[in-house]
Amino acid sequence: MGVIFGRRRLGKTELVRQSLSGRDGTVLYQVTETTSKVQLTESVDVASESFPGVDRIKQEWESLLGYLAEQGAVIILDEFSALHRR
Repeated sequence: MGVIFGRRRLGKTELVRQSLSGRDGTVLYQVTETTSKVQLTESVDVASESFPGVDRIKQEWESLLGYLAEQGAVIILDEFSALHRR
């Protein structure tokens, strides 16, 4: 796990995007300020672009992240502090 932090609008997200450009198996979820259920649904939708089998697993964070880890995915949760974790 890596953490990138700093002031807003410095280009942290773009740095990550460019460093992982062209790499298969990358899931970049831009966390939205909404309910935990919507966040989970959105993250599954994003992950299914690279990992179509992800929509067949139980929709829980532990199951989602476990499945993606087993697939060797690089998972980026942008704006992690806005993520509702329950």
